[in-house]
Amino acid sequence: MGAGKEVRTFVRWIRKYRGELSGDSADCGEFASLFHLSSEDLERLVSEAEQQGLISVSKTWSVPIYGEGFRITIRAQMTGRGLAAARDWDHADQRWVEAYAPRVLVWVHEQGLRNGQYLLYEDFAAAENLTLEEATKALDYASEWISKSHGKRERAYSNAWIRTDLVGMRNSGHEYRILGLDSDGEAELYKWEKLWGNVSKRRLAAQDKVLRWAHQNGSDATPLDPSGFFSSPLHYFYGKPLEPEEVSEAISSLEEYQLLILSSRETKICIKLTEKGVDCAESGKTVRKFMTKNEGREKVTYNIHGPVHGGQFGDHNSQVNNFGIDRQAILEFVGQVRQLSGQLGLDEPIEADLVEEVHELEQASTEQTPDRGRIRSALDKICNVLTSAPNGVMGQLLLGAGQALISRELG
Repeated sequence: MGAGKEVRTFVRWIRKYRGELSGDSADCGEFASLFHLSSEDLERLVSEAEQQGLISVSKTWSVPIYGEGFRITIRAQMTGRGLAAARDWDHADQRWVEAYAPRVLVWVHEQGLRNGQYLLYEDFAAAENLTLEEATKALDYASEWISKSHGKRERAYSNAWIRTDLVGMRNSGHEYRILGLDSDGEAELYKWEKLWGNVSKRRLAAQDKVLRWAHQNGSDATPLDPSGFFSSPLHYFYGKPLEPEEVSEAISSLEEYQLLILSSRETKICIKLTEKGVDCAESGKTVRKFMTKNEGREKVTYNIHGPVHGGQFGDHNSQVNNFGIDRQAILEFVGQVRQLSGQLGLDEPIEADLVEEVHELEQASTEQTPDRGRIRSALDKICNVLTSAPNGVMGQLLLGAGQALISRELG
C-alpha cells in the first residue's frame, strides 16, 4: 500500500533537515512541534512510516531535571527504501506540476487582475481544489518560463509567466501575492488561444494524455476507471479542460489501435493498457508517430490473423461469420449496456426504452440469418438514447462503442 500524504510529508521532512547522505537521525518531536501534532498522532505517523520500511526508529527515555516522570525521545533515520520512495515522489510531483502549470497561466488570466489588484496562493488553491503545498508548487513553477523546442524542455529562469511578490510568512510556508501575467505569459497565452479551437490537435492531444495517464496510474492487476482522468492535470489542453466527448473518442481510438482494452469492474467501464500500449507510452513518441512507425508491421499482422476489431469491450480477437456480422462483439456490447443502464442517470421511461432496444438488438443478432437492417435500427436507437445520458462520461464511452460497431459491422 502506498504512503499517504502525512507519511510522505514526514519522510521528506527527515530527508530535508538531515540530508540524504547524513547518517544522523532526526528528532521527531521537532516535526510534531512544527505541525502541531499530539504525541498520539506522532506515534501513529512514526509507526506507519516504520511499518512501510521508510525509516528506522530509535527511542530513548530520560528524566527531566526539574519534573517528574520520563520523557520519550523518538528519533528517525531514512532507510534506503525511504530514500528511493522519496525520489519517486519527487519525480511524480514534477510530472504533476509540469502538466498543471499551463492551467495556472489560464487561471491568472481569467481573474482579470488590474494594477494594484492581487490574489493570494490560497485563492488559487481554493479555486482549483488543491492543497496549499500543491498550489505553491504549481505557481512557483509557472513563474518560470517553460519552452519546448524539438521535443526538449528548456528553462530560462530570467523570464516568467506570472509576476509574484513575497508579502509575508506563515507556519505553512511563504505567502505570495500574484500580480498578474507578464509579457512572456501574455505572448504564450495568445498562442494557446489559437490552439484551443483546433479540433485536430485537441483530438491527438487527448489520445496522448489518456495513454500517459493510464501508464502513470495503471497496473497489470487493476484496470482504471477512466473518470479518474478528469481529476488529473493531464485532462487540461493548454490550460483548458478536455470535454468528456473528446476523452471518450480518444479511448475508442486507443482501443482501435490495440493500445488499450476495455473491461467492466463493479458496474463501471474500465481501461487497461495492452503490451503495445505500454510500449507506446514508454517510447516517448506521440500515439500518432508510434502508430505511423508501426503501421506497415500492423498491416501484415492483420492480414495473417484476420480482422482485429477495435472499439469492443473485452479482450479478444473476434471472428466474423458468413453474414459479415461479428455477433460476439455485438453481444458483448449488449451485455455492457444492460449492466450499466442503471448507472446512466436516465429517467425511468427512457431507461425502459433503452432496455427494450437492447433486447431487440440481442434477438436480432442471434437469429440464424441476421437481418442487418434490424440490427442497424436497434443500434441507432440505442445510440440516440446514449447521446442524451446525464452521466456524460459513461454515456459517451458506451456511445463510442456503439458507433464503432455501426461503422465496423454495418458500414
